[in-house]
Amino acid sequence: MNSDEMVIRLRVLLDQLTAGRGEPSVLFAQVADLVSSLRASAPDDDGRAWNLIASYHWQRFEALPDGADGADFVAAVFAFTHLIPTAADMIPPGVRHAFRMALASADIAVSDHGNRVSGIDASPADELERDDPVFLFNSALALLRDPQTADSVAAMAQAIAWLDRAAAAIPADDPSRAIALTVLRVALAQRFELTGDVRDLDRAVSVAEQAVAATFADDPNLADRLRALGTALHTSYELTGEIAVLDHEISINERLLSATPNGHADRGRHMVTLGISLASRFVRTKVVSDLDRAIAVYGASIGDHSINHPSYGAALTLLTNALGMRFEHAGMVEDADRAIQFGEEVLLADSTGAGRVTASVVLGSMLQSRYERTGQLSDLDRAIALLEQVIVEIGGDSSRLPAANVRIVLGRALRHRYWRTGLLADLDRAISNYEAALSDARDDRTRAAVLSGLGGAVGARFERNGSPADLDRSIALLDQAVAIPTDDDERVTFMSNLSGGLIVRYGRNRRPADLDRAQELAEQAVSTVRATHPDRGRFLYNLGTALGERFKRSKALADLERSADVLRQAVAVTPVDHPDRAGYLRNLGAAYDLLFRARGTHDDITVAVRTYREGLYLETAVPSVRIDVGRRAAMLAGLVGDWESANADFAEIIGLLPAMVGHDLTLQDRQHLLEQTQGLGAEAARAVLAVSTLRSDERAVAAWQRLEAARNVLLAQSLETRAELTFLKYARPDLAAEFDDIRRILNSPVAVQQ
Repeated sequence: MNSDEMVIRLRVLLDQLTAGRGEPSVLFAQVADLVSSLRASAPDDDGRAWNLIASYHWQRFEALPDGADGADFVAAVFAFTHLIPTAADMIPPGVRHAFRMALASADIAVSDHGNRVSGIDASPADELERDDPVFLFNSALALLRDPQTADSVAAMAQAIAWLDRAAAAIPADDPSRAIALTVLRVALAQRFELTGDVRDLDRAVSVAEQAVAATFADDPNLADRLRALGTALHTSYELTGEIAVLDHEISINERLLSATPNGHADRGRHMVTLGISLASRFVRTKVVSDLDRAIAVYGASIGDHSINHPSYGAALTLLTNALGMRFEHAGMVEDADRAIQFGEEVLLADSTGAGRVTASVVLGSMLQSRYERTGQLSDLDRAIALLEQVIVEIGGDSSRLPAANVRIVLGRALRHRYWRTGLLADLDRAISNYEAALSDARDDRTRAAVLSGLGGAVGARFERNGSPADLDRSIALLDQAVAIPTDDDERVTFMSNLSGGLIVRYGRNRRPADLDRAQELAEQAVSTVRATHPDRGRFLYNLGTALGERFKRSKALADLERSADVLRQAVAVTPVDHPDRAGYLRNLGAAYDLLFRARGTHDDITVAVRTYREGLYLETAVPSVRIDVGRRAAMLAGLVGDWESANADFAEIIGLLPAMVGHDLTLQDRQHLLEQTQGLGAEAARAVLAVSTLRSDERAVAAWQRLEAARNVLLAQSLETRAELTFLKYARPDLAAEFDDIRRILNSPVAVQQ
């Protein structure tokens, strides 16, 4: 049956339906089949065929209930657009009026599926109909709804051209103009995604602005158009990085939130959107008021969501992350505590869902960061366990989460645990994770962080094994990190890390060039870093250390005096309970010791002893560092005749020995740590013998007891007590499990304190 025959047959069937002749269900089925066939075969210029098709679908659209009529509406639009070029007069006036009413009363979602439009003449014969915005809009809408033209640049260009003309032809005070502009914005955004042409994105932003401006204040669609404008601006900012665009995005998001009443279902979502844009601006500008506001709106958004709401976990994760950012920026432990509390809540709320992986990373990062501030080893252990589980879960699927970012945090945590416990396996795993992250890094910022972390880990391995190749590789990696452009906070960290590495290499090869560059980098880091940076103490420490090394070479007292002054600043800006403070006190005490030897001033040695002793009694510090500064304090106290204080210092030191060497270390690790305590027992016994307030026989007994106590602890720790558990796990798994439990208890901070 050709098109003409199908048109005749369709007229007959429609007449029978109208007259009520025949079985309706049979007639409807025949009409539907015939319309489908006619649509597939009718020429574009066959006005009779397309008029019949359009009339059929339009009548169904009017007859069907809302929600079930969408497909027929689109099909009618599709068919009527074929009449525009050559037979616009065949479109009934009532249908035109209905089109206008529909256009003026509601936004029409462009994402709905429609049907294919092809071969439409862009130059209609009827001048009046060509400029009619209703027909232009619906022609474009049908084209945009067609899934077969979704990836056609030509079809998209035609739709945009029609929408441009429709919007231009609608009066400024007509509410339908905002609708046409909204659809035009969507079309431009779709073409941008298709082609990547930034001009479309820029125009989409401009058109979205016009759509908002054309929307009346009481229009229920205002919030949707504000949100669309904010989304377009966010995409533009991510592409261009222009801070003015981000500022505008934030102002639109603020306006969107203001336009959404309390209790509205979308208010919590709009709060989250505003928080994300504020946090983004903080990352760029470091203006902490933006971060404070982001934290506030995230917190408010959680109040707007029930715990079972699908967005609850995401909002809680964002709040956790923002608190972590503020902790990293300002160093307030309260922020870290709150972030970890919320992070644990996220895991409980989404223990098996897709958000759990992201929540685990955020929580692991926060636990690792809090360890660096408080020295609580249990935080570090939990962080490592969470992050290693994430690595296992995501495997090679970086689409779920950038594995490099996870490995950076995991590598840092493992490196810190190595510094704390001396377990070489942790350092090896840190290096392996950094190496893997290096191949996965997606951008320069991530690559710089990996290079600096890997350089530090390889440098730590040099300090353990003394390999010159590790030392040189460490410096090369740290140097590469500094060469990559990053923001100021990251760059000063990388410069300071390189400075520290160069100081270590100078200590080995005594090349002046290394020391000169180390001091130059340290000076630059200190002069660049903001006064409130929580790591400012570390940057000052590296500079003070470099100046101290310079004094040893130059013998210029001014270098030593400045070294002491800078190290005093490092101690002053570091919280009194910060674990790193003991290391800063050690170098400051050494500077005063050198000042005493250079100037002979008794006050200098008094300050040196007091400074060392403060490090000894800093409970959050690494035990090996406390032992080292304590020995220095005791030896200097003895030098000036204060043997009673020296004796008390040695008693504290010997009490720290069990905490210095964990029960799960290998024999090699134990031996490495215990090498640092050689001669300790003899030093402690000597101090007891020199205490004048004791009788000679009391001194002898006490000295022997002190010597034996030190020897017994060291002997017990040096023995291979961990044993090989492989056989035990096979023979008696219950005993092996019990042994592991006891070992964990012995290694816990609580056990050490008891």
